[in-house]
Amino acid sequence: MSDPLPDIDDKLKKVDLKLKGLDTWVKRIAILGGSIGLIISLLSIWNTWNQIHLTRSQEQLARSQEQLARSQEQRARNEETEKRRVSVKMELKAFNAPVKNAIYLNGTLTNNSARQINILMIGVRIWHHNWSSDIEDDPDYLVYSDNMIANCTPKNCPDSKNTSKTRLLDTKLPIALAPGETLSDTYGPYKISLADWSSGVWIEGRAYTIEQDEGICVLAGPPELEGTFPAVCEESRAKEPECYENAGCLYASTAAFFYKPATR
Repeated sequence: MSDPLPDIDDKLKKVDLKLKGLDTWVKRIAILGGSIGLIISLLSIWNTWNQIHLTRSQEQLARSQEQLARSQEQRARNEETEKRRVSVKMELKAFNAPVKNAIYLNGTLTNNSARQINILMIGVRIWHHNWSSDIEDDPDYLVYSDNMIANCTPKNCPDSKNTSKTRLLDTKLPIALAPGETLSDTYGPYKISLADWSSGVWIEGRAYTIEQDEGICVLAGPPELEGTFPAVCEESRAKEPECYENAGCLYASTAAFFYKPATR
């Protein structure tokens, strides 16, 4: 009769081998599962990062589009403001007239606006050689004040204001200047005393526009003092007493310059 122990031992060895094999496969499956889990986690993290990055990109795009829209809106406002902006330049040059002891003034107006403008008034003032800015409106220092005004009514240009030193001239129509247009004209002749002819004179000019950045301006009254410019105010405030003191009307002006006539 054969001994059954060797058979049992073989069977146990086979079972042990199978268990070891099964354990190896379980471990491999676990490793594979862990790897797959890690990959899935990494994919999930990558997908989450992409979502965050996409969200940020969309937010950045929205901000950029909003900034672009604001920039375009601001540009449109600036262009509209530029169209309304009034910018006029005035230049004056003096030269001897063929008349004895007299000078002419050559005035140049340039419309730097993006729209047509109309000149309401051109005024030039000539002062004695000892005039200075701190006494600019003192009639004692005035040689001559010449004011050319569009549609100046007798109320605003009364004959009583025309003196040996002051003239208020009704030009009937305003001077129209197209965008970029330059217009030159000659004013005078202005008689100069012998003392000022030998010593020289101070000259300055001013040109008021009807159109302003917002609204228009009108002539509100004659000069308060001999030699001062007529009162110009916003149309909406023209009836207010002394409205010219706080008026926001625009004008081009020349810096006062000294001219000594050439001796003949």
